[in-house]
Amino acid sequence: MERESFHQQVERHDYQVLRDDNSVARLVTFAGLPFQGRKNLEAAQYVQDHWTPREGLTLEGGVRTEWNEVVRGLEVAPRVAVAWAPGRLRGAKISAGWGVYYDAISLGTLAREQGQMSFSTFFLPGGVVHGPVPTSFEVNDRALSTPKYQTANLTVERKLPFEFYGKASYTWRGGGRGFVFDTPSPDRGPMFYEGAVFQLRNSRRERYDAVDFAVRRTFAGQFEWFLGYTRSSTRSNAAVDYSLENPVFAPQMPGPFAWDTPNRVHMWGWAPMPKRVLPRRLEFLLRNTTAAYLVEYRTGFPFNVVDQEGFLVGAPNARRYPDYFNVNLHFERRFRALHYLWAWRFGYNNLTGNLNPNVVENIQGSPKFLTYGRGQARAFSVRLRLLGRK
Repeated sequence: MERESFHQQVERHDYQVLRDDNSVARLVTFAGLPFQGRKNLEAAQYVQDHWTPREGLTLEGGVRTEWNEVVRGLEVAPRVAVAWAPGRLRGAKISAGWGVYYDAISLGTLAREQGQMSFSTFFLPGGVVHGPVPTSFEVNDRALSTPKYQTANLTVERKLPFEFYGKASYTWRGGGRGFVFDTPSPDRGPMFYEGAVFQLRNSRRERYDAVDFAVRRTFAGQFEWFLGYTRSSTRSNAAVDYSLENPVFAPQMPGPFAWDTPNRVHMWGWAPMPKRVLPRRLEFLLRNTTAAYLVEYRTGFPFNVVDQEGFLVGAPNARRYPDYFNVNLHFERRFRALHYLWAWRFGYNNLTGNLNPNVVENIQGSPKFLTYGRGQARAFSVRLRLLGRK
């Protein structure tokens, strides 16, 4: 059993959205109490069994039941898994699993109805003024169900020549009643200027598919090398994320999630520094020293494009950041001091100094439209670790 509570105080300040000529395009103000709070009592129990009918074959099954005082319904989530090591395929393993899962209920989401209201006043060209247009959130606990998802996966592992190990897997996750704030408005029509009330509903449908390939090898029983590639897709019928602080005016529409990255490659490893690269008199400089690196590449995250009035342009998350590329290189040297084993680690993050932007000017019509702001620059890092009395 678990008793949880959520309390939050948010101080919001009025702000203006300016055009290129510094004229006011939109004024956003807030009204209401800044305090939010919700509580929830949850209870869960599960039964799980493990069975090995014969050597090389393992079956697992279980069921989990949950209850919470928000939805007040008993939720039953069965799960099953199997692992098989075929005798004819030495060094191979095939595993699969399927299960039903219920998402934890976010009290911060439920508490949005207690938050403030925003009022947007639009100053259109020609002196036309619309507003203030109210925006608020509503939550009806009795109309909600706990978000439910199903997950399935299939994995094949095999020992390869030269002590390499390969793995290929497929993962699927789908759900049909996720939480999402939705409203019949807002739109660009006249009904929009009467205001928007976002109601929490179980209307989100989403799907995640991913195929993973990985190769790894262990050297000298302790040093490792790994290379992996993931091809994935995550889609939802409700991809618009409404916000009170910076509202996006658009009807709910399908699209990718903000964390969708169709392609990702990552490689990492660590190994001792070779002593023979230095003269014998200088070999002590590399003694007890290891090198570790991380290389990552992925497709850039998607983002929205809006106009100066805050209306969504095109489909949700239709644009993407530039592709991400990062290289970290570190060296670690172990030493003894005060009867303990220590380790100095130093090196660089983002060794190549790649831009890797994480902010963008997404307002269409702005002179800096699609101008990206860089993420973490090249950084030198130093760390001291205590490894214990060894």
